[in-house]
Amino acid sequence: MPVPDHTRKMSCACRFLAGAWCFFSLFRGYERGSIFEIRSVRRLRRVGGWMIGFWVMGLAFQLSKALWATDADIRFDMGAGLLPGLFICLVAWIMEEAHQIAEEPALTV
Repeated sequence: MPVPDHTRKMSCACRFLAGAWCFFSLFRGYERGSIFEIRSVRRLRRVGGWMIGFWVMGLAFQLSKALWATDADIRFDMGAGLLPGLFICLVAWIMEEAHQIAEEPALTV
């Protein structure tokens, strides 16, 4: 049973709006000067997670083509979301470490 076209468009619009909201809140925090804050790190990690999640959904679709397609052209594109998502998560981890290093002198007496 094919998915109706309006459902597909609505799903795409919801994913776009969720991603735009993540980026908007991330850059709003950067505008306020909270670059190495924990909230910014969480938002950046969430963006990386979204990218990896979209890559996993695309991979699942590619693998499902082997089940229902007669002439399956399966492509595994690592650069579509996995590598950028992992890179963004790595940057978030580095920012979290920078935040912890910046907090360390405040904890010493």
